[in-house]
Amino acid sequence: MRIPPDTIEDIRSSADILEVVSGYVTMKKRGQNHFGLCPFHTEKTPSFSVNIQKQIFHCFGCGEGGNVISFIMKVDSLSFVEALQFLAQKLSITIPEVRVDDAKHKEKLALYDVTKFAAKFYQDQLSGDTGKEALKYLNERGFGEEVLRLFEIGYAPEGWDNLIKAALGFGFTNEQLKAVGLIAPNDRGGYYDRFRERIMFPIHNISGSVVGFGGRTLKSEPDTPKYINSPETAIYRKSRILFGLFENLDAIRKNEGAILVEGYADVLGLVQAGIQNVVASAGTALTTEQARLLLRYTPNASILYDGDLAGANAALRGVDVLLHEGLQVRVAQLPEGMDPDSFVQAEGAEAVKMHLNESRELIDFKIHAFTASKPIDTPQRRAELVYLLAESVAEIQDEVTRNLYIQEIARQLNVDETVVFRAVAKKRRAVRKPTVVEPAPQKATNAQAHAERDLLAILLRFANMIPGVYENMDVDELADKNHRVILSQIFEQYVNTGRVNPQHVLDYVEDPEMQKFIVNSMMEEGEIPPDALRRWLSDCLRLIKIGTIQKDIQAAREAIRQHAQDAAKLKQWNKKYQNLKKQEMEIRRKEFIALDKD
Repeated sequence: MRIPPDTIEDIRSSADILEVVSGYVTMKKRGQNHFGLCPFHTEKTPSFSVNIQKQIFHCFGCGEGGNVISFIMKVDSLSFVEALQFLAQKLSITIPEVRVDDAKHKEKLALYDVTKFAAKFYQDQLSGDTGKEALKYLNERGFGEEVLRLFEIGYAPEGWDNLIKAALGFGFTNEQLKAVGLIAPNDRGGYYDRFRERIMFPIHNISGSVVGFGGRTLKSEPDTPKYINSPETAIYRKSRILFGLFENLDAIRKNEGAILVEGYADVLGLVQAGIQNVVASAGTALTTEQARLLLRYTPNASILYDGDLAGANAALRGVDVLLHEGLQVRVAQLPEGMDPDSFVQAEGAEAVKMHLNESRELIDFKIHAFTASKPIDTPQRRAELVYLLAESVAEIQDEVTRNLYIQEIARQLNVDETVVFRAVAKKRRAVRKPTVVEPAPQKATNAQAHAERDLLAILLRFANMIPGVYENMDVDELADKNHRVILSQIFEQYVNTGRVNPQHVLDYVEDPEMQKFIVNSMMEEGEIPPDALRRWLSDCLRLIKIGTIQKDIQAAREAIRQHAQDAAKLKQWNKKYQNLKKQEMEIRRKEFIALDKD
């Protein structure tokens, strides 16, 4: 997709990186920069930095870095174009009609159009004659017009091909509808609507795009599933989505915490009652990816699951997932047979808030859940409970927090603290996965590779050095392809504008390690004496050119060996070899960047 460069620059210059980042991370000023907890790895001490003057971010913990566009790309798993579109929408900047060259990217973007169309189609059905019974049902459940509009609730009418006909008439294809899970093939070689006679809950990603659906049946037949959900697609990964997060993000930030429930109706019911900081892991058990997603916006989570055994077990699983990712967790248990939606309708918002205020922390909840069926009146039962609690405490990555929990377990169960410590240690050894060593950034293996990095670092910091390099070097002389991408962008900007903005270079670099390299270069402070800088740059050029010509010399040596029996070719290659050696000596003696005469 081609977006005009001036539009990209308009978006980049209009988007304040601190304001954008603050939508995901709580930032506090420290010195000249702002710091917060990194959204890209789990940490307790803030090492994620935003530099307002340079409009870049950098994490001193994991090394991630970039500008406002690359931040949105990383934090929301968007492409470059999708990140631009997201920022443009926030800034009310119109992106002109663009030409799409990448067929796969064009196909993926079209899928968002399909789900957007389907959501509108279902909404229209709910507000029309076909949706009267469905709307009556929703109203009787206590869902008013405002909450139905906020969550874009719709209705899939009775019939096998209502959506198919509407979508084909609008210009979409069966292949596109199938790709987002809205239709399925039938036995006759055709297709049928996957969702029929169901209340439709559109599922949005954090950017607000519809990526999938959940459908609740209006039938009461026992063989009809109560809910069916969209399958995994190119745009919908259910393990990475929390239903209601997009709609309720502001309330989660304001309340400094999120309430986790299980179903779509639970979210709507609580929001209808005025409790808005709520999300659901609908269609899947709580996943690590969902916990990490939630941690971007709040470190505090309260689990409010159904008041039955299944709900208690789901809460137990959820506690461990959230703890492992570093969230502070509390659990509120509802009365037997009640779910959050039915409870808030029966008892009201204040009763829900009371349950949340009386929610239990990890140890209390697990002890309560364990003793609900049978008292801990034997050593065996007490040992079982210690190991049950150890499973959760073992998930806590912070050592101080983990040890405090160990002390609390020992106190409440009246057992030796060392016993609990050993039980936790045993669980941590048992669940610890083999360490996967991430490959380190490719270190330079020779003088040329070092010189290429140094050359680029100089040009990114000192634009006044670009003319001397532009006159003495071609991009193709760099051995590393990623280095060539960076240098070509530097040269292109220099030729077109007479200056270089490293943030623009970032937009064209896909390799994560090279992005970090550019940001690290931009983060460097301090001046270098002009003559020292010129000598350094001249040395870089010399080493790069020597590295290049030595490859040619090695090739000439190999050719001489191969043609030892062919006098004519041997003479030709010997002459070429001598010329190359002469060029090498000239390169070694040459100063490529002139020093000041003053």
